[in-house]
Amino acid sequence: CPVPRHVLDRLYDPASPFRPEEGLYLGKTPIPPFKLPMGSYLLIVAPGNDASGLGAGGKGQGAEDGHTPCPVPRAPELQERFAPVRVPVFIGRCADENLDVTLFKDGEILSGFVQVPAGKFIYQGDKGNPYTGPKEIKHIDDFLIARFPVTCKEYIEFLDETAASDPVKAAGMAPRISTGSPSYWPLDRNARFAIPTTAWLSDAPAELKAHADRLASAPSDWEEDWPVFSVSWEDAMTYAAWFSRKHGVLASLAHEAMREKVVRGADGRAFSFGDVFDTAFANTIGSYDGPHRPGVVHSFPIDESPFGVRGLCGNSNDWCMNDVEEGRRRIIRGGSWFDSGMSGRATNRRAGHPGNVISSGGFRMAALIRTSRR
Repeated sequence: CPVPRHVLDRLYDPASPFRPEEGLYLGKTPIPPFKLPMGSYLLIVAPGNDASGLGAGGKGQGAEDGHTPCPVPRAPELQERFAPVRVPVFIGRCADENLDVTLFKDGEILSGFVQVPAGKFIYQGDKGNPYTGPKEIKHIDDFLIARFPVTCKEYIEFLDETAASDPVKAAGMAPRISTGSPSYWPLDRNARFAIPTTAWLSDAPAELKAHADRLASAPSDWEEDWPVFSVSWEDAMTYAAWFSRKHGVLASLAHEAMREKVVRGADGRAFSFGDVFDTAFANTIGSYDGPHRPGVVHSFPIDESPFGVRGLCGNSNDWCMNDVEEGRRRIIRGGSWFDSGMSGRATNRRAGHPGNVISSGGFRMAALIRTSRR
């Protein structure tokens, strides 16, 4: 049964290698119990076409051979405005899986974010990682997470708004080689920052060029669609507070358990794309001919999780919310352009001082949907 194109367009980038064309139509929820072979599956849950769930055409494909009929999709503007969602499922041996999936209305899911449905997942217990923690089964409620890490273009908007009232504070949060050092990005007399891309450098005034520099160890100039690198956990949290005020949401960095769930899906995979690593799949050391280097967030489309989140195993590390050593260090997850493939494993953990910066380190936003009472 073909999956309606407008549903796939909401859930997948055009370049995604994981975009399905056909599937088994299960019918309208609530779906009665049925049997499947053990293994890993992906449910696509979307608003129905009409009260019967069969669409305007009545019987659809498969009705005559005993399968659930395939609906005739109506135009998306005629459907209720609920967002579709990708729901990874793993069916274990002789296991029962009961799923209760929440659909959110358009506007409840922030632009550029994806829904990660509530449910269980395997945390740590990775046989391919000698430093993994013990295996646990964790359950996390619904949350939203950005499809891509925060880009230079997005971060400079935050810096410019901050610089309008406090240029010294803004300069201290701009990408830099180390804590307290000058920024890679120059600040002009009008309190506006510049990303020193190749195009900008070709026309920039000499006095601004003198204060611009490449990212440490990077063999090429900055790009607007790179993840923002070389900012601290404290900078990321300040950005999150600004983002929350700007969009009227409760946004922050993801807890490391949330990020691990996004990578591992329901089947406990080692990487966002499966259990086998190849340097062509994610931006790590060896991914390019010649020197390793950062890439734009749209590169390496195979580095996509079952939920549709990109760039989790390469290109940039992500600062996470939680701490170790009683707050003295904050967790960092994911691989980067400056790391080997081992660092991109879903279970790999490291930590850094919240005020320090690393040239491979960036961050992405997450947003809570519900808060629980104690």
